[in-house]
Amino acid sequence: GYNKDVRPGQFFSVYAEDLLVQSPVTGEILGKQPRIIGKLRIDTVDAKYAAGTLLTGDMLLVKIGAKVMRL
Repeated sequence: GYNKDVRPGQFFSVYAEDLLVQSPVTGEILGKQPRIIGKLRIDTVDAKYAAGTLLTGDMLLVKIGAKVMRL
């Protein structure tokens, strides 16, 4: 929401961190790589939340608590 400097008309990528990065030598998990699952346009903003429209991507892949990054 406004407390996170989100404004109507802004665009965000929606992503999941489900791709594991693994060392080919040791097999050790080194971290997670983000996978973009959609693009979101913010339509309305309140003090603590924002709502928007999914412009690209599959709505079935977007779960509650999905992470977003500003474009």
